[in-house]
Amino acid sequence: TVRWEWHSNKSNKTYDLLETPLRNRNGTISKLEIFRDITERKYAERRLAIQYSVVGVLAESATLKEATPKIIEAICESTGWDMGAIWIVDHQAEVLRCIERWHRPSLDFSEFDVITGQYTFLKGVGMPGRVWDAGKPAWIIDVTDDTNFPRAPYAGRVGLHSAFGFPIKFGSEVLGVIEFFSRAIRQPDEGLLQMFNAIGSQIGQFMVRKETEVEFKKNYNLLNAVIEGTTDAIFVKDLEGRYLMINPPGASLIGRSVEEVIGKDDTELFAPDAASQIMEDDRNIIRSGETKTCEEELLATSGIKRTYLTTKAPFLDHQGRVVGIIGTARDISERKQAEEQIHHLAYYDMLTNLPNRLS
Repeated sequence: TVRWEWHSNKSNKTYDLLETPLRNRNGTISKLEIFRDITERKYAERRLAIQYSVVGVLAESATLKEATPKIIEAICESTGWDMGAIWIVDHQAEVLRCIERWHRPSLDFSEFDVITGQYTFLKGVGMPGRVWDAGKPAWIIDVTDDTNFPRAPYAGRVGLHSAFGFPIKFGSEVLGVIEFFSRAIRQPDEGLLQMFNAIGSQIGQFMVRKETEVEFKKNYNLLNAVIEGTTDAIFVKDLEGRYLMINPPGASLIGRSVEEVIGKDDTELFAPDAASQIMEDDRNIIRSGETKTCEEELLATSGIKRTYLTTKAPFLDHQGRVVGIIGTARDISERKQAEEQIHHLAYYDMLTNLPNRLS
């Protein structure tokens, strides 16, 4: 008995094939074949492998420059496509510029590769431009027959045909486009396009986070001078809730050192209920873009329970995008205790003088 997988190029389906010998009454041996369609399962496995590959690259990369060639290579290797390119929006010129290209080392796409690096695209022009304009993935069965593919002659000369592209997005904003090419003629794969739409958002979040870190480092000295010169707690978090900066008064309020806080999120610093409350608050501020001031009674993991007057506001980058939270917190625990004592004393005084008042 033999069991193996077989892919039909004609139907584009994958089957689990079981072959087993059968012997009839006369001793003649024949073969029984049992087919089971496992196309959806194989697609699911492939999509999961691609997602793991991209997430792994993003987790291991310190910069966008380090991540981009690995992203293209990982996707090409996982999907069987031959070449890819990453385009980033130049907001000043309002064009797409290619920042990275990769192709299989065994294939010579040098002419197409060089011309791709030299091109810029306006919205709606070429594969990158149409994805940028629509804000959603696109598929071209054969670029050599496409009327809106300016690089068609160069693609034809190196034997490239099918292409697909998807946007790199942060919220609704398109930050760039990633495109891929194959020597084979491939029919549109909606499942693949939907998956890469989600991956494009993951890459977009990575890009903005890295841009935020770079911009934050540029302004670090100014921010540090401000937060070091006050007794109030001051902190900055990224979109994932990780602390990018906190001053010593802020760290001491939760019973930690600055080094123990940086890079952590609230789940690692506060009790579960308090952390959940803080993070939900932060998400609302990020969604609304509005500043909020409120009193918070929080329990740190160190066991310290304090009351804070907290003000949080969206942290904006140079393009006005919300990329995190910036906030201040003043410990008002003693003030609250004093207010409660005054309230209790006033209540006690009212009770003790009540008979005199009634008489």
